[in-house]
Amino acid sequence: MKRLVVTGAALGLVACSPTPPVWQVVAVYTSPDTPGDLPDRANVSIDGSELTGTTGCGKIEGDVTVAEDTLTINAITFADTAGCEGAARYTHDQLASLVVPEATFRINNVSDTEKVLTLDGDDVNEPSMRVMML
Repeated sequence: MKRLVVTGAALGLVACSPTPPVWQVVAVYTSPDTPGDLPDRANVSIDGSELTGTTGCGKIEGDVTVAEDTLTINAITFADTAGCEGAARYTHDQLASLVVPEATFRINNVSDTEKVLTLDGDDVNEPSMRVMML
């Protein structure tokens, strides 16, 4: 299991109401040569400093901090992926490759219901993920 925590800005990712929004991860872009669309469902929700969700293979839990325009991962736990195959495993592996301890993402607010989180770095093609509110 891996531990991961996210630090970043609320920007609609964090709940202001009793029920936090659920965000579906619809694409993970790790290489310009690889399509980003995910073949299976992955969802995350942030309630205060707690991140919960699923990767396609199982549950994900972490501790997060959200800032105005960034999200930094400090610790996270992924469920055991034994027996997970195919589309679900691909989706899990794509997310697990980005959501790692100390990763910081810049948050681009495409709209109230769509965000793009880009790994903070100097490369023009930094990995990113697109999420949409359910």
